[in-house]
Amino acid sequence: MVFPIHQAKINCESPDSTNGYLVTERSTVAQLFDVSVSCARGWEGTATVTPCASSGEKYTLTGCSHLVDVGPLVGRFPFSWGVAQNIPNGWFIMENPSTNG
Repeated sequence: MVFPIHQAKINCESPDSTNGYLVTERSTVAQLFDVSVSCARGWEGTATVTPCASSGEKYTLTGCSHLVDVGPLVGRFPFSWGVAQNIPNGWFIMENPSTNG
């Protein structure tokens, strides 16, 4: 690609951390910026990538939030104790141990 004399090529740098994002860089030249991004597994939201404004600056990633893995929970519930168990779709089921044999 040839750039006009009055339009200097702006090279963006990758961010220091891409934790929470899946990033594919095809071009980090701001004028041809082609970086795709989505939220990584365990993260949610609408991932966005913003090119840099000046050469040497980092492009930015925003929009993904970490899902909290609550794991097995034990909590006090009215009339009984309950145990939360993770199931594949991310929901959890409350069970009363006294009714599970």
